[in-house]
Amino acid sequence: MWILKISRMLLISLALLQGVETARAERKYRVGTQIDLVSGTTSRSTDGGLDATQPLQDRTFFYALYPSLALTSAGDHSLLEVSYAFGLNRTNTGLNLDNGSHVASATFKASLNPRWRYTLAESFEMTSDFTTLNVLRGTMATPEEYRFLFYPVATRRSSQVSNASASVETQINDKSSLSFGVSHGLRNYPDIPLLRGILSDQQRIAGNVTYTRRTSERNSWTLNYAGTYYSFRDFQGSNTHAVTLGYSRSLSPTMTLQVAAGPSFTQLLSSGGNYATYDASVALMKRLKPNVVSLYYSYASGQGSGLGSISDTQHAGFGFSRPVGKKTSLAVDISAFDSRGRLGNAYGTRGASGAATVGVALNKTLSLNIGGQYQRYDGTAIFGFEDRRVFASLRFLTPDLWRFAR
Repeated sequence: MWILKISRMLLISLALLQGVETARAERKYRVGTQIDLVSGTTSRSTDGGLDATQPLQDRTFFYALYPSLALTSAGDHSLLEVSYAFGLNRTNTGLNLDNGSHVASATFKASLNPRWRYTLAESFEMTSDFTTLNVLRGTMATPEEYRFLFYPVATRRSSQVSNASASVETQINDKSSLSFGVSHGLRNYPDIPLLRGILSDQQRIAGNVTYTRRTSERNSWTLNYAGTYYSFRDFQGSNTHAVTLGYSRSLSPTMTLQVAAGPSFTQLLSSGGNYATYDASVALMKRLKPNVVSLYYSYASGQGSGLGSISDTQHAGFGFSRPVGKKTSLAVDISAFDSRGRLGNAYGTRGASGAATVGVALNKTLSLNIGGQYQRYDGTAIFGFEDRRVFASLRFLTPDLWRFAR
């Protein structure tokens, strides 16, 4: 299943790549790879849930392997980025628990002319613990795209998530632009009789229209409408409509402050139950590597968290990565969320995670990384979970393993 999805993503991206360039301009290709060998100890345990009869003991040894590959192709009017990462994690207990993960993504951006730009993206993941996967690979998640915040980590079963999106932006004049976007997402869980009616397969279809007006060199305003449709295997479907007014200010060439808020309305499709509330978000972002800063908070209503059906969710986080001296780097990533069920969804959950990593460059391609991670889920008892990890990894990183042009 996952092999077919990844192959489809790659084939679609390559087909678009061939079709967008009408002129025979030279394209530049870059292939890079990263391999992480990780080992450490974990206190992973369950307060309840499927594994309560055989919880792991403190200071259980684990080891993991995470190879990944990235392809970038840049032309005069388009950019293609494709990546794939595999993860194998073994926890040494009497059961010798193995967890395999697959994460892939493809993004294609093109400019048809100076006024029109479009973006196509698709991603796929199959993992039981997305947060730990990111921490051990040194990846910092950002809140820019919608994602499910809850993972049934305590069950030690992998869920599958796939997302596809398309957007078109047109420049109306020197100060104004208009964009249209659509997206489609699926989340599928393993069929566990005990969890039917709690973990429900679901589909998400969303569309949005955004008008942006730049009032100065650093300031801009946005007016956005978003409509979202959800269908669930075990719950009623729903529609959510939200209008937000946003403000953005460039504090520096690499740092941006964004604030948005507005009303929202959610309605069940079968029974007609509904409620009105609001959406709000604030984010401070600096994306230029190696100095990366991410500080954000959001309140989203009428969305799926991954547990039950419709929920209102608060999500906050802070992360940064920066060099300390010539060969040392420091990375910190902290996040938390609180999801409360609405319109007949009796399930709510809270989660928090924090990680810190110190990296020391051994040469141009090898680095030694030492870190710690804490992760916890509360709320629905069967998914209660706590994990404290200490780990060390040897990372092989070559972003320019192979370069060529044609």
